Parts: sequence; structure tokens; C-alpha cells
Amino acid sequence: MGSSRVRAALGRLAREWASVVYPEECILCAAPAAAVCSPCRMRLSALPVRCETMQVRGFSLPLYSCDPSVADDVRRIVAAYKDRQVRAAVTPLAGMLSRGLAAAWAQHPQRLRVVPVPPTRRAVRRRGYVPLCDVLRRTAYPPGATVHLNGLSWTRAVADQRGLDRNRRADNLRGAMVCRDPDLAGAPVVVVDDVVTTGATIHAATEALLSAAAVVTGVVALTHIPGRRQVASERQSG
Repeated sequence: MGSSRVRAALGRLAREWASVVYPEECILCAAPAAAVCSPCRMRLSALPVRCETMQVRGFSLPLYSCDPSVADDVRRIVAAYKDRQVRAAVTPLAGMLSRGLAAAWAQHPQRLRVVPVPPTRRAVRRRGYVPLCDVLRRTAYPPGATVHLNGLSWTRAVADQRGLDRNRRADNLRGAMVCRDPDLAGAPVVVVDDVVTTGATIHAATEALLSAAAVVTGVVALTHIPGRRQVASERQSG
């Protein structure tokens, strides 16, 4: 009898785990799907990649992300993957990142180095895996592009960015990253992040790469949160 209760309890746990990792409803519309249903995927991929200009160290960098009309949808998919561990969401996220990298490559058709923003040790301990690196491993890359998963690292612990305003975020991250990858010196680099808000993390990553003599040609993100950053200009790319 005791064994039966144990088996029943384990079965419930397995079903609950499966419902989180392999949900039966689309994250966006609740239709039957592993993570994002085909119509929602088609809607997300039908829109052009957005290209904005952000200021870093006094010069302009292009930032490629999803169209603003679906930014909140993409944020929901990212949150499901990162915070609820909906692992099936990695496939649509990798597809969106592939499109952003293709747009960046089209503007700078050369041997690009792709460098992700590193996760904090706190985030790795909390989740047990690195979501952005998992997405990058499943991403299709332009010809000649190489991925440097360990291109950036943290020099010190930083506070949780949530709840901090723009200035406090910048102070929290200033000088907190370093690039120790000699292969990036003199090379064209694209910085990759999942969600951009104030841009403080991108600034810290870019400054670390520039200090290591890398040539940062752009930024690719899955999405940004509208109204949080000052955008100098905007244009559409395919």
C-alpha cells in the first residue's frame, strides 16, 4: 500500500513536471501546442526585423529585434522559457534570433563573432541552466559566423537589476564585465541578449568588448520593452 502511494505521488509529480516543460497549450493563444502554435509562429515570423539606433560611448550601434507590435508576445515566450522552464519554447526563440542575426549580417557581411551577454552566477544557480546559451546552440547562423559563448564574463557580483531605475542599473553594471577572449581583438562582433530594457547590460558588454579591441558592429536581441529606452532613430530591415 505504501509503495502504491509512492508510485502515485511520483506519477503526479511527473505529470506536473511534464505540464511545465512540455505544456499542452500555446503560450500566446492557448491553442493546443507544445509551446507556440503554428499560426502564432507564422504571425511572429511574418513581420520584418526592427532596426533601431542606440548610443554607446558616444557613437551609434544598430540594435536588431522583433517588430514592436509583437514585442510583448516575444517577451512572454522568453519569460516562459526562462522563468517557467518551458523548454519547448527554445525552438521559436532560436528561429527569431536567427532572423535578427541574418539582418545584422546583411548590413555587415563579414566573418562575424557572436557574443552573448553572460548570465550572472545567481541566475545560473537559480535556474540550473543558461537559457540564452541554449537558444544560441539551436540558432542558425549566417555564413562565416562563429559563436563565443564565453567571450564575456563577470568581474564581480552585481545586484538584481529588477526594481532599479536607469541610472542605478548603469551604476550597478559599470565595469562589471570583461572580455578575455584573444580571438575577439580586431574582429567584428555582434552582442546578443534576450530582452533589452534600459540598455545598461548592453552598454556594459559593449564597453568590455571595446576595451579588448573588438569591433562591435551591432546588437541583436529577441525583444525590447517599448518606452524604456531612448531610441535615436528607427528603420525597418527585412
